[in-house]
Amino acid sequence: MEKKFVIRCRGIILDKGELLVVEHVGKEGVIVLPGGHLEWGEDIQAGLVRELEEELGVTPVVGSLLYIHNYTQENDKHAVEFFFAVLNAADFRNLGESPTHAHELAVVDWVHTHDTRIMKPAGVWIDFVAGKLGQAGLQYLVDGVAK
Repeated sequence: MEKKFVIRCRGIILDKGELLVVEHVGKEGVIVLPGGHLEWGEDIQAGLVRELEEELGVTPVVGSLLYIHNYTQENDKHAVEFFFAVLNAADFRNLGESPTHAHELAVVDWVHTHDTRIMKPAGVWIDFVAGKLGQAGLQYLVDGVAK
C-alpha cells in the first residue's frame, strides 16, 4: 500500500459550555470536531471555512490556532491536523440550509463534558472536560496526547 500524507483542518466550536462534534458515516461511535481534508494548494484557514460551509452550511469566523495533531493511521496515512477556534459559535446553533456534504455525517451534536462517547483526539477532549479548551496557548499533540 502506498503511504500518504493527509492534512486536515478542524474547528473548535464552543458555545455555552457545549462543544459541536460530528460522527462520520461509517465511523459511528467516534466523535470528532467538524472539518476535513485540505485540497491541493489550499490555505489551512480557507480549507476550514470551505469544509464547515460544505458540511454544516455556516460560514465560520476563524480565530486562533489552538492545537496541532500529528499521528499515523492504520491505513498507511500520516495525518497532521490543525485545530482553530471558531469565533461565531452561536451561529452554528441553527445550522445552515445549504450544506453540500451533509451526507458524509451520521451525527451532528452539541456535547457536554459528561458525554461518554469517544472523541478524537483525546488531548482536545481532556482539555474540554477540564474546562481548559484552548487556554494553554498552542499545543502540540502526538497520537492524540499533549507532548
